[in-house]
Amino acid sequence: MNLETKRLEELRSYLMLDTPKDIDLDEITKIASLVCETPIALISLVDENRQWFKSKIGLDAEETPRNISFCTYAIEQDKIFLVENAKNDNRFKDNPLVINDPNIRFYAGQPLKSKNGYNIGTICVIDIKEKKLNEFQIEILRNLSKQVINYFELYKKNIELEKTQKVLIKSERLNSISTLASGLAHEINNPMTIINAKLYNINKKIENISDNNDLMNDLVVIKKSMDRIIKVISSLRTFAECPENEPIVEIKLIDIFKSISFMLEKKLEDANINLTIDVSDINLNCRIINLSHAFFNLIINSYESILNLNEKWIRIEACIDKINNKVNINFIDSGKGIDPNIIEKIMEPFISTKEICNMPKGFGLSVSKGIIEAQNGSLIYNNSSKNTNFLVLLPLK
Repeated sequence: MNLETKRLEELRSYLMLDTPKDIDLDEITKIASLVCETPIALISLVDENRQWFKSKIGLDAEETPRNISFCTYAIEQDKIFLVENAKNDNRFKDNPLVINDPNIRFYAGQPLKSKNGYNIGTICVIDIKEKKLNEFQIEILRNLSKQVINYFELYKKNIELEKTQKVLIKSERLNSISTLASGLAHEINNPMTIINAKLYNINKKIENISDNNDLMNDLVVIKKSMDRIIKVISSLRTFAECPENEPIVEIKLIDIFKSISFMLEKKLEDANINLTIDVSDINLNCRIINLSHAFFNLIINSYESILNLNEKWIRIEACIDKINNKVNINFIDSGKGIDPNIIEKIMEPFISTKEICNMPKGFGLSVSKGIIEAQNGSLIYNNSSKNTNFLVLLPLK
């Protein structure tokens, strides 16, 4: 692999090409223009056949062909590339960018050197008249180029973190489904046992068709049992299948909790945990499956934290904050709160709580927090409550 191929790979690894306008980078470009006293300043990325402007001041073009770009020369060296008067430079005097708009005369381009040592582009300043830069201005451009690369590195790391978060959320969803599956067999086996028994009775009774009332009652029982099986399977399928770009739709908040509580009904009953839900008639615009997953995690966290307590209950309450146009949803359980020493870390990914008694699992909380924040909401721990209390704030519209 030759040097240029490696350089292009490095450029594309930053995932910056053809991305939208960036206010932070525009501020850096503006500083370059002000310090160097030039009408034009650019952050230019040199691709295979073009130079594309990630940020620009004083220029309308989004990109120009690489074969006429000044930046192509700039990335071939490590120090700043200066052209004081392009009309007097044999390399540029016939260049379309010199003889036509924008009529470049002065150019100064400081290479953007990546962490791996490849010049992927420049931060450059341009004037329509002959010019020189002093040492102070050159030093500023050199420092700004480092800031641009630092910004690119942070941008790339954020993209990588987002990808990791998606993988973790999918993993957590599978863990949640696994939790459901432990009670699913019982949920399905019981109705199926009833169905089989009633079908046996029907086979016996059908020999004597006059026993019509008992036959009809048995059919009603079978219908109810079948409905329950269908509802269990439907709820699990909905919860498991979460599209990457789930649309935002309107739904009653109580309908989300009905679906979740139905899936957890047997699990909570076996643990003697009383779940009460008081959310009244509230409509939300949200990504239903994602939000259901977040709420499911919060209830499971409460379940795990109070499982060994003498008093075991979970209470969910919701009300509308008309002033802020939000719905406030409180998840409260019979636990006595969280150790103040770890409150700040409790919703960070990967915090270990396995050795701490009566504590919710931090990973589930971090996933819930991410899902809720992605819907312009907030997940807050209420340390003023005498019991363990997490507050979800979501916009009504």
